[in-house]
Amino acid sequence: KEQIIGVGDYIFKAYTMPKVKATKKEKLTIDELKLFIEQEYENGSVIKTSQQAFMLAFNMAGVRIEDVLTLKWDNVKKDRIEYVMVKTGSINSFQITPQKRKILDYFKSVKREDSQLIVPIMDDKMVELKSSKNEKENEMYKKEVGRKTALINKFLKKIGEDAVIDKKISTHIARHTFASIAIKKSNGDINFVQNALKHSNAKITQVYLASLDNDSMDSKMNDVTSI
Repeated sequence: KEQIIGVGDYIFKAYTMPKVKATKKEKLTIDELKLFIEQEYENGSVIKTSQQAFMLAFNMAGVRIEDVLTLKWDNVKKDRIEYVMVKTGSINSFQITPQKRKILDYFKSVKREDSQLIVPIMDDKMVELKSSKNEKENEMYKKEVGRKTALINKFLKKIGEDAVIDKKISTHIARHTFASIAIKKSNGDINFVQNALKHSNAKITQVYLASLDNDSMDSKMNDVTSI
């Protein structure tokens, strides 16, 4: 731009950036979410823990699974859940609604005496490594989060099959599902959804929602073409 070098010296002129393959953002409808919740499993089993972890993520505005897996009982303050988000380092705070209380009560009923973690999937000592300044220890922590996320996704897939939901359910779908339901139930309140998802600006939220909102498009297209 400042013409410090000539156009002919531009080393990337002959290089074309590869196109990113578009992917569909999957989400659950309200009816599908109800079917997901209705599946019954043995208390303390990994599959029920995976189910409840997914629902806790959904009820906390679709927070990332890493945040859910590293939540401690110390993060429960009277009528709120407060913690520092792993990705941004900012504080997140949620009122404990009846839905969240039911999930917390379940996890309290299966709590391990040697653990302070709400979701009994990760090892406490491994979670402590997330704030380690040692690169090797931090890498160990990240790999363990990846392994536990893969384990949960394995059981979420099984729950989806049991509920006859023709979608590949994963931990991140909790976020997509929350966003999709939130924009409808808030009568299109983009600022509410933006704040809930912790997006830096409304434009990001609009793009995010646009990739999820096939229902509105289908409805409007049907109105237009019904001659």
